[in-house]
Amino acid sequence: MLMMIFFAVVTIILLGVGLFKYNLKEEELESLRTLTTKLLDTNDQMYNTLAMGLYYRFKKVEVPSDQNLSSNFIKNNPYEFEYFVADILEGIYGGTTYVTQSSGDYGVDIEHLRSNGLFLVQVKCYKEDVSFDPIAIIHSQIIKQNAKGGIVLTTSGFTSNAQKYAKEVGVELIDGFQLVHYWSLYMKKLVHELGHSSNDTNDNNHDLKQA
Repeated sequence: MLMMIFFAVVTIILLGVGLFKYNLKEEELESLRTLTTKLLDTNDQMYNTLAMGLYYRFKKVEVPSDQNLSSNFIKNNPYEFEYFVADILEGIYGGTTYVTQSSGDYGVDIEHLRSNGLFLVQVKCYKEDVSFDPIAIIHSQIIKQNAKGGIVLTTSGFTSNAQKYAKEVGVELIDGFQLVHYWSLYMKKLVHELGHSSNDTNDNNHDLKQA
């Protein structure tokens, strides 16, 4: 029940951001920012639960019964997960992201061009810990494309061998816990930018009235 309430409130917030961003007063924006911060500054257990929720949201539907979900749930596919991750990475690190084709991508799901160079990303919507294989693939592509760095990201975690190997070859690992953390930072940033956008709109309206 707590999870359903959490997702419902966050969804309402995001819908409010999209639908009413030009109609919110400053005190309403401040209230929205405060509520978002309280919702997202949560404990480790909630972060891990949200990571599990992302897996079930984006995992591949393998049997017809998986499609019989409540209308309260959001269901996407693994390819949409790549776009979800791309938006978060772009929001956190800046730059521009490009989601590659679903096939023939040579193990690179996202190309992230930042101010300091190209970063290659592979995402895994997994429930089990990820092995070192995707790390090896990204590392080989970093060398081949002369990229600045690489990331392997998952909704789950990484085996001890994968963590050790990633450290040796310099590939960044983002597990489900950290993904949720980045997601929360990204949403906070959106709300913050909304406040600035609304203030600019109000200032422009004030200037027009004074003219």
